[in-house]
Amino acid sequence: MQQIVLNIKDNSKREFFRELLKQLDFVEVVSVNEESLEHPDLFEGLKASLNEVEAHLKGEIKLLSAKKFLDEL
Repeated sequence: MQQIVLNIKDNSKREFFRELLKQLDFVEVVSVNEESLEHPDLFEGLKASLNEVEAHLKGEIKLLSAKKFLDEL
């Protein structure tokens, strides 16, 4: 099985495309969005972490080393 991820910006076209795919018996439509996640707070935490990594890579903030992080625990 191969997976293909599509990002469709227009809501009306997204629904049309989803209905079109449902007509194909060899395609399984799997939809994941923020509202359907079991733990949305985890998703928000991951987004915040990625934002911190981006800021670190840009030199805007300095992150703790793994050793210092573990020492704080």
